[in-house]
Amino acid sequence: AKLQRMTPNRGNLPPPLCPIVICVARNERGRVGEFLRHYRLLGVQRFFFVDNASTDGTSEFLMRQPDVDLFSTAAPFDWRRKHGWVDRLISDHDRDRWYLLADADEHVVFAGNPNACLSDVTAAVAAKGRSRVRGCLIDMYSQGPVLATYREPGMSMRDTYPYFDPGGYAEHRNAILVSRT
Repeated sequence: AKLQRMTPNRGNLPPPLCPIVICVARNERGRVGEFLRHYRLLGVQRFFFVDNASTDGTSEFLMRQPDVDLFSTAAPFDWRRKHGWVDRLISDHDRDRWYLLADADEHVVFAGNPNACLSDVTAAVAAKGRSRVRGCLIDMYSQGPVLATYREPGMSMRDTYPYFDPGGYAEHRNAILVSRT
């Protein structure tokens, strides 16, 4: 299914070393405000969102954001389709730049420097001749049962979910999902 542009083109893209954050979302109104704040604090100047048929006001909220290019699709979600939408956005804009793909409940942080500027990170990585960086997802938990957790309006995700597993992580490469370039 095609992506339909929901906002006017926001003009020139930021410099190539300043990553554009891409997020595919559905009914994430309770999270996207904090998501945008988090990444703006890391120096992100532009966001591409794909709204997948939200009914909770997510799309309307994102349309009012001056640094968000919003696209929409009503196609049924699956991970392959999601990555097709992401690839379409990258192909339609500029392949020769940095992007960061994150879900609405994913906040990138850097060990030892949680407020590192993303463009400084990409510049350091690019100076080493690399064109991409992989990260590790760490699930965060509340004190009580996972499904019983309620996040108060205005309460940060970090305050709501302060616990994580401190070890036991291992890298597993899936050749089908990891490109070699």
